[in-house]
Amino acid sequence: MKSLTGFTKSVSTLAVGTLILVAGLDRVDANADGSAGFEACRTELAAMATAEGLDEALVDSIVSQLAYLPRVIELDRAQPEFQQTFAAYLRGRVSSARVQQGRMLMARHRSLLEQLSDRYGVPGHYLIALWGMESDFGGFTGNTPTLDALATLACDGRRSEFFQGELITALRLVERESLDPSA
Repeated sequence: MKSLTGFTKSVSTLAVGTLILVAGLDRVDANADGSAGFEACRTELAAMATAEGLDEALVDSIVSQLAYLPRVIELDRAQPEFQQTFAAYLRGRVSSARVQQGRMLMARHRSLLEQLSDRYGVPGHYLIALWGMESDFGGFTGNTPTLDALATLACDGRRSEFFQGELITALRLVERESLDPSA
């Protein structure tokens, strides 16, 4: 009887876990299949940004123009580092030329990298490696509007809090540096 009770408990736990997982997936799918709720989310993002002390007129002018980008959600769900083995991912992205360029940039920016490491605790070689992997050392900056992508991810529901913060940081940069949001 004891083993039957344990089995029943395990099945119940599995059933509850499955329901939670399915409910969570439905929420993600509902957000990922279109821009439903994006307008309301933009309003919330604008309120958050002004509550953080950003200029209300600047925030309104930018946030009202933000567009939902379904392709960003598709790409977020299919990032290559999660679709391939680690070996295949590295083989496709790490070349001797990229390593050589990284070493040269490491030497060129040693002082700055040491300052960053001292201040933030991230060793310079990690920063150089990420710079190379993510943008080919600035050679590829993408063609997706950054603020639209951040707003889309901030309204997605999967990692909203993180991307809300990233969007607010980007808006701070636009304000502080007088950047053109469309550039």
